[in-house]
Amino acid sequence: MRESRVHGIPSRFAGCGLLERAQGSSAGSSDEPRGVARRIWRSARAAAALVAVLLPVTGRTDGIRLDRSNPASEAIVEVVAYQGVGNGIVRVTGTGFFVNSHGQLITNRHLLSRAVFCAILGRGAEPFRIDRVLAEAGDLVLVQIDLPTGVKAEALQLRKNPPIPGEPIRIEGYPLGVGLASASGRVVGFRHKPYHGALSFEVDAPTFSGNSGGPVVDTAGRVVGVTTFRSLEGTSRLAGALCPRVLMDESRIVDLPFAVWTGRTGSGRRAVGPAVNGWKALQCGEVRSARLHFLSALRNQSRSALVHQGLAEALLESGRVEEGALSLSAAIKERPKDLLARLRLAAVYRQLGKPELAAVEEAAGRRIEESIFSRIETEVAAREQTGLPGLWQKARFILQGPVESGELR
Repeated sequence: MRESRVHGIPSRFAGCGLLERAQGSSAGSSDEPRGVARRIWRSARAAAALVAVLLPVTGRTDGIRLDRSNPASEAIVEVVAYQGVGNGIVRVTGTGFFVNSHGQLITNRHLLSRAVFCAILGRGAEPFRIDRVLAEAGDLVLVQIDLPTGVKAEALQLRKNPPIPGEPIRIEGYPLGVGLASASGRVVGFRHKPYHGALSFEVDAPTFSGNSGGPVVDTAGRVVGVTTFRSLEGTSRLAGALCPRVLMDESRIVDLPFAVWTGRTGSGRRAVGPAVNGWKALQCGEVRSARLHFLSALRNQSRSALVHQGLAEALLESGRVEEGALSLSAAIKERPKDLLARLRLAAVYRQLGKPELAAVEEAAGRRIEESIFSRIETEVAAREQTGLPGLWQKARFILQGPVESGELR
């Protein structure tokens, strides 16, 4: 990758430096020649006009909405990773998207590298496994999903050239684990320093935990970035993305089974305990071993919702569907607002021929989803009240660049 693309500010921002210099000059001597002062003011106005062209006039984004009808949404899936911590389990959610019909998918490396088990959820609640990790570059990975025989995945197209500052974009993903949501905004600018060694840029669209690994698409629906981090500078919390072409141009070929790769790269190899071992066994398809590990874990963690869920998955894969439904019900009893467990149980009830019970769980899931999404909308509305100060925060980013960043999970 050429250094000028990674470290340099795009030439269209060259004029913005005039605003910084103008502010510095105006703080100097008060008896400058009038002509010099006039030129400084003209420069400042020109810079402000450029920023106003590139960014929303009020500093507001276009907001966020649940996207039920987007024809590309079949290609965008939820990534659910179970990470071992000590002798326990935590669950994190993110986003991924298919890039071809054969089940190859792009997501963030930081979602997977610490996981002992990972599932991909599309519109249905039936999980698909990650079979192999094919390639990695920076904080991006290309993985192979184990699709059922005869199933073809919908796919998104990668754009070859990077986005243009000021270009309108849309972030797609599963914020806070709710249904597929779309947030609109614009590209603010490229970062002065690469993120994990890769070309990265920032956008002003609202972004939340769960958006990690999701596509940033242009007006034609082509992928120009992958949501990865948020800037921690100032109050605007700009979202950061990596350009996905780095996986095609500079990736390192891995081609390892997921369980082998994650054991080498993250905390999966260090985490211990029957619950962790249960999820590891489930990832490797050792269903009987997984069931025994989960049963052992429940003797000491009888109120762990995630252990009950693990046991349910082991039972379901063994063909013991009724018992699996009971384990999912036990998980929901311990964690009533678990949206994923509700949707999974609804799918199991439909498999058992119990549509009335499935409808109950789906209705409960919709209420949970609406509650979470209401919180998202409230936060987005609060952000959009920044108005003109928000605009100048973005201008300051263009001039100086962010100093910190944090991963989205």
